[in-house]
Amino acid sequence: MSEEIKKSKSGISIVLKEFSLILLMIVLWMIPSVLEGFFGYDSSESIENMKQIPIVGQNAIILTIVTLLIVGVFILIAKKVKIGNFDFSFFTKKNIILILVVFVLGYGVSNLGLYALKLQGVETTANEMLLNESFKMNSKYLSFVSIVVAAPIIEEIIFRGEIIGRAFRAIPFVGIVVSASLFGIAHGPTDIISFAMYAALGLFWAIAYYKTQRIEVSISIHLLNNLVAFIGMLFI
Repeated sequence: MSEEIKKSKSGISIVLKEFSLILLMIVLWMIPSVLEGFFGYDSSESIENMKQIPIVGQNAIILTIVTLLIVGVFILIAKKVKIGNFDFSFFTKKNIILILVVFVLGYGVSNLGLYALKLQGVETTANEMLLNESFKMNSKYLSFVSIVVAAPIIEEIIFRGEIIGRAFRAIPFVGIVVSASLFGIAHGPTDIISFAMYAALGLFWAIAYYKTQRIEVSISIHLLNNLVAFIGMLFI
């Protein structure tokens, strides 16, 4: 049996073994969204007449706490399976430059994609529209925690740390492609341009993670990207 075939079989075996952990992460990832759906609709109405309501006050506090707890669980899992150290040892001059360069590159590609959408008469992506609507209705601190804190940490642990760093560690090139593709799909694209925008971001962040082998690097880029988006929402 050739070395290439052995390596391929080993890679497939690793992917299958990691599948259960990926499923667990996805279930955990969905909990805040499920609760947001529960708190965000008037349950006093019949199902067909349910209206969306703002998540503020006590409900916002509960959802914020739950979201932060889920983030904590993800960090504990990531440390347990050696996806990341979650310390500041990654904060080197080389990595800081990489974080800024990849962020600027991704920001430019995103704006290019938005320009292409506008040429087709589409204002923004479906994902951005949902985020903007949620931001306008819900508590701002809940939105900050969800967009700037939870999303970068949870999504990078799943799409970069677990998929590239563990499931496809024997065949990282395939892992990078799978990670970028699934990241694009996970953001609900409605056309090829919006898919390409999110997949490109996923690709840039995947390469940054692979090159440094530090999940904290891709989290930092993702966080910076979402922070800029969050600040932009404040002025819409």
